[in-house]
Amino acid sequence: MMPVQREYYIYDDLSSDLVAFLTPVVYQILHRITLSLSGSDSEEMQSEMIGLMQKRYPSDSAAYQICNDTFGALAASANSGIVIISGTGHNTMLVNPDGSFHNCGGWGHILGDEGSAYWITLKSVKTCMDHDDRLIFSDYDLTYIRSRVFDYFKLTNWFDVQKYFYNLDKSFVARFCLEVVKGAREFNDPFCKDLFKQAGFLLGRTIVGVADKAHESLFFNGKSLQVLAVGSVFKSFDLLKEGFVEGLKPKYPSDTKLTGIRLVQLTVSSAIGAALLGAQHVKADIPVDYSQNVKVIFESEL
Repeated sequence: MMPVQREYYIYDDLSSDLVAFLTPVVYQILHRITLSLSGSDSEEMQSEMIGLMQKRYPSDSAAYQICNDTFGALAASANSGIVIISGTGHNTMLVNPDGSFHNCGGWGHILGDEGSAYWITLKSVKTCMDHDDRLIFSDYDLTYIRSRVFDYFKLTNWFDVQKYFYNLDKSFVARFCLEVVKGAREFNDPFCKDLFKQAGFLLGRTIVGVADKAHESLFFNGKSLQVLAVGSVFKSFDLLKEGFVEGLKPKYPSDTKLTGIRLVQLTVSSAIGAALLGAQHVKADIPVDYSQNVKVIFESEL
C-alpha cells in the first residue's frame, strides 16, 4: 500500500507524477495503491483514472483505489464519523459505521463551496460590485475591502476582475481570503468580521445537514457529535466560531437538535487515512489509536 493525497486536474499528470513518486521506493508489486483526491467523487472519473494507471503502469500495483479526499482525512481520525473540509473549496461528509455516506455541500465553486476561502473571496468582490453598481447597497463601509480587492487583483476598474473568475484560477482567488482575515483581525473591519460569521454559520449548517442521517453510535452525551475539521479556513476558527455555533442550532422543524459539538483536527497526515483504507481492502489488520491522531480545537454544549 502507498498513500498518496494530492489534487490533480489532468489524468495524465496524475499517473506520471504518481509513478515518479513511486519509482525510488517500489522494488516489488504493491498490493494496492490508494489515492484520496479532491474532486474525485464520481465513479466514472475514478474508473477512468484507475484504467489509465493500470494501462500505463500495470506492474506497479495489483490494484488501485481512488476516493474523495474527505474519506482519507476521516479514516485517519476514526472508523466512521463526520468530516468538514474548508480550504479553497468545501465539503462535509458523514460516513456511518456500515459504510454508508452522505454529504452536504461539496458541489464546487459554481453550485456550492459555501464557507470556503473561494466563497469568502467571491462574497467580498460581489458585495463591492453590487454596491458600486447601485444594485444592492451594503450596510457596511466597504472602503477597506474594496481597496484590498483592487490592490490584490491589480484592478483599474471592475471589468478587470472578470478574467480571474472566468479563466478560473481558484487557488489565486481563494488566497484573497487572507486579506479578509487581516481586515477582521488587524483592522477590526465590521464587514470582514461579519463575512467570517456568515461563513461559520454555513459550515455549521452543513453538519446539521448530515446529522439526521448519522448512526446513533456516533453521538455521545445525548446528541453531541465529534467532527473532524480540515482545511486552511479553520486556521481562522476564532473568526468563524460565533457563526459556526449559531449554525449548529436548529433552524427548521426537521433539524436534529444537537446537544454539543467537539471539533478536532488531525495531528498526522491524512495520507495515513488513505493507507488505512487500502489496508481494509486487502484485509490487513493495522491497530490504530485514533486518539493519538487528533487534537481538540473546540468543544461546547449547545
